[in-house]
Amino acid sequence: MSITMMLCILNFLLEADFKNYWRRIKENHLLHLLIAFYLLHVISLLWSENISYGINDLRIKAPLLVVSIILIAKPILKSDRNKLYLLLILSLLVTSVINFCHYQFLLNSNLAKDIRELSLFGSHIRYGVLLAFGIGICLFLYREFKRFSVGLIGCAAWFIFYTYYSQVLSGLLSLLVVFILYAILYFRERKWVLISGALLCLTISIGTAAFLFSNEKEVINSMSQSNELKDAWNKRSSISFDSLDLKKQALKTTLERYIASKGFRPNRMGVNKLSEDDVHNIENGYADIHETGLGFRARLYGLRYQIHHPTNPNGHSLLQRIESWKTAGQIIKENWLFGVGAGDVADKFEQQYKENCSLLLEENRIRAHNSFLTSWLSFGLVGLVLFAYIQLAFFQFTWRKVNYLGLLFIGLSLISFLLEDTLETQTGVTFFAFFYSFYASKDASLKFN
Repeated sequence: MSITMMLCILNFLLEADFKNYWRRIKENHLLHLLIAFYLLHVISLLWSENISYGINDLRIKAPLLVVSIILIAKPILKSDRNKLYLLLILSLLVTSVINFCHYQFLLNSNLAKDIRELSLFGSHIRYGVLLAFGIGICLFLYREFKRFSVGLIGCAAWFIFYTYYSQVLSGLLSLLVVFILYAILYFRERKWVLISGALLCLTISIGTAAFLFSNEKEVINSMSQSNELKDAWNKRSSISFDSLDLKKQALKTTLERYIASKGFRPNRMGVNKLSEDDVHNIENGYADIHETGLGFRARLYGLRYQIHHPTNPNGHSLLQRIESWKTAGQIIKENWLFGVGAGDVADKFEQQYKENCSLLLEENRIRAHNSFLTSWLSFGLVGLVLFAYIQLAFFQFTWRKVNYLGLLFIGLSLISFLLEDTLETQTGVTFFAFFYSFYASKDASLKFN
């Protein structure tokens, strides 16, 4: 990405159409917002103590400035637009097939520890968002290029299956955004279809919530049963009964819950009934046989366990996020007006985790994992308002133009911002800067017909 960005700068300078560059830059208020947000990072170094961290943060976020200015000043031509979309679909197709085949190899070799190993080329969260965007592009191009309809629908179907299989919550939510937005724009004249869809979504949401908050069957063991389990387990596994599983959870608890989920009694006989795959699952931290399944159902069982067992957040993505959100809230409470500055974000989190005596292990002590919270604790109230307005202004711009893919992009970005520090990594910030600038350019407008 860095090399590509440098080549773009070189191309920009060699073409040297500076008069038109400047005109487009002056006219585009969405670009002005991104520049202001980047400058806020620079200004916040005035009250940051860790300047080196702040400068590194500016380097990571350089695409907000560089990519945005280049794409607004020298927008991608409409004649090249579909080539880029097809290239994105092809890259997603190739990488998803590689991911899937590699993970199947790990499963067959009993080497897979976590479904997140499915993503080889970067964050599983960002990849899930990209796949959802790829599905939206397939649906749009299907309407424009009927002769490629079979291939595009086939790619969309594969991406949907992959998203379901990957169990990435942000990917599943992004997929929902794709379908909702497509339905709103395609069926906007048929209100009964939209109402029926809304009722269906509401019913599914209520059912999901009822399942997540329903009580699990508690496992109660006597001392003699625990001793039985210990003796039997230590004969089946090299990981001690009194130690932690690979998700850093008490193996004893994982074993007891897993046996109960299979309908066995928590005793010696129950352990002996376990298959080698079952033992492997328990060692990897799966506390319920249903969590080892495929797709959204397995994810729901995992989420339900986290909701009902919040004491140890380690190894649980939802609980780790909640812990990081609480920590971010405490930092914001002390620095709500001006923030801590771009340079001190990591230091403040480390300090707050220590003050809280957080149960999170060192490697799990993540930052806010929410871009809105990160903007607030970094730059204060002004930063939060500016960041939110950047999204709102872009939404209004694309909504007026009925720009389906622009609306889809900002919807997916919001999902990512709520669940991830998207702008804290080069991959995330480049994705956002590229498509934000692409759809913010008047010369690259794209309507949903």
